[in-house]
Amino acid sequence: MLCGKGFLDTTRIASGAPSVWHDILMENSVNTDQAIARLVKELTKIQRALRENNGKALTKMLTRAQEQRDTLVARKLRRKELPE
Repeated sequence: MLCGKGFLDTTRIASGAPSVWHDILMENSVNTDQAIARLVKELTKIQRALRENNGKALTKMLTRAQEQRDTLVARKLRRKELPE
């Protein structure tokens, strides 16, 4: 399997003990369910744009994601929650 550092970073918690994550997910099942539903909705939008060859919609989604991430990083830097 070929993957880069980004994949390893985003899947790091999968190395944690299943029993710990079981408890976390069960304790937060309602919020987790809602987050999964939102993720599925967003992924479906991306899938639809790809299937319809709708580059404009895809670019709009990617731009929005970039803006949201930039806002999050800026906030974390202001609060000194991230190294500069």
